[in-house]
Order: sequence, then C-alpha cells, then structure tokens
Amino acid sequence: MNRNFGTEQNFDTQQAKVAQLKATIAADEALIENAQTQLDYTTIKATSDGRMGIRLVDAGNVIHTADDNDLVEIVQVFPNARE
Repeated sequence: MNRNFGTEQNFDTQQAKVAQLKATIAADEALIENAQTQLDYTTIKATSDGRMGIRLVDAGNVIHTADDNDLVEIVQVFPNARE
C-alpha cells in the first residue's frame, strides 16, 4: 500500500527549508567561533606599573579601542622610580 500524504513539490519545499536552516546554523556557528577568536586575542595592558585605583568602567560596559576614556586609574606605588 502506497501512502502519499503530500505532493512531491511539498516534500521538496520542506527539504529545501531544512537545508536552509542547517546552513543558517552553520553560519551562526562560524560567527560564534570568529567572536571567540577575537576575544582570545583581547588583552588590556597598563602603560606603567602600579596599583589599580578608581575603576572608571563597570562590567558589561562596551568599550572600543578608539575610545579616549580610561578604564581605571593606576596609582604609582613608587613615584620616584624610573620607568
């Protein structure tokens, strides 16, 4: 007994939708991997030795390399020491 519950065109349409969604998932996974790679290369370095003073940004704030604002004040422990 042959049971065709839909047309061949409907079947092809559904297969195309599945393929499209799989491609979307693969693209999203690539974007996540790229973002993780960018994050892995991210480091913040102080311009001099010292202790952290007042924090000027909070966790969750968005910062960019082109921003002129400081992240934190650095207090020199030995102000007379040579750099």
